[in-house]
Amino acid sequence: MSRASSMPREALEREMASAFADVLGLEHVDRTESFFEAGGDSLLGAHLVGRLSRTFETSIPLWMLFENPSVAELLEALLQSLLETVESPAR
Repeated sequence: MSRASSMPREALEREMASAFADVLGLEHVDRTESFFEAGGDSLLGAHLVGRLSRTFETSIPLWMLFENPSVAELLEALLQSLLETVESPAR
């Protein structure tokens, strides 16, 4: 995979990648790079999801990061979760 194709591509992805990089103390992260393989652990993960929850103004559970450890995967899971919330009928 070329370097250009793995860089964050859209505004939300760039915002999330910036948060990943800041929390990890890196200059940048690729969209497909695992948070944990890049040096993250559960404590940094908790910090990251707290920051992303504030940034995106929605609750992001820590398990979502563990199941979707890259920028691309986490953003997709978050957007899918939000879509399901909007589409589900109020009870």
